[in-house]
Amino acid sequence: MVELEAMKKLYDEILKRFPEVKIDEEDIELPYLMMSNIVSWLNSREADCTDQDIIKRVVGFKKWCESQEPGQSTADDIMTIFIVSFYEDLFENKKTQSLIAHLSSRKEMIANKEYLISWVGKENYDTVLKSIKK
Repeated sequence: MVELEAMKKLYDEILKRFPEVKIDEEDIELPYLMMSNIVSWLNSREADCTDQDIIKRVVGFKKWCESQEPGQSTADDIMTIFIVSFYEDLFENKKTQSLIAHLSSRKEMIANKEYLISWVGKENYDTVLKSIKK
């Protein structure tokens, strides 16, 4: 069962940080979809992933997710939802790959190499790793 209070908090945070993202209040029970909708917007023509305002909002959102209390399960753990439906999805598109350098250090990427390759693929992992300064 999804902890609705935590998911309402996530819904409100997404709307506050990313007012351009289209989510409905019914999506509160679908937190993975809400998170994916941010990445869909970032992949759209209207979003410029090199824009400092967008980078700042994405980094701030990651920090907010990290600061949340752990959920009861993967269904309502905000950081798990962030990793699976936001962070991993950034690897899938050249446009959003540039944001990963603002969210992870090279050291973190290397430490999580096996996990990342299994979920985002070796080619996407290698492309992003090359883009992160040593």
